[in-house]
Amino acid sequence: MTIVRRKEDRINCEHPVNLGDTKGITRNISASGVYFVTNSFYMPGNLISFTVEFDSPGGKLLLKCDGQVIRIEPRDGEVGVAVKILKSVMMPGPVGSQAYEVDMRAGSVFASALVVGLFQKSRYSQHSQSW
Repeated sequence: MTIVRRKEDRINCEHPVNLGDTKGITRNISASGVYFVTNSFYMPGNLISFTVEFDSPGGKLLLKCDGQVIRIEPRDGEVGVAVKILKSVMMPGPVGSQAYEVDMRAGSVFASALVVGLFQKSRYSQHSQSW
């Protein structure tokens, strides 16, 4: 029997993910990781950069992330990708001038509150689970 130990609560949500040359859609996110589906294939251990886009009362926000692929799940022409977030920067709009850097390695209360608060306000948020 495998015991899954999740460090953060996760929020089920659907937001666009930009992976450079391809796109994806989130299925859930937490302060320390994200799970998305895409049509591109990744290998566990790969380091990737991606951006999650979501709406806020002040306009679009971009969460630019560097992460490590933890696992993949091939499924009906798509691939589910679980990524541990190593570093992220929150930026307003598609072309923002200010950035809010969040070092996820620190596991800060601020980072957790920021991510969970934003996604709880999301119109796509359904309910939270353990990551």
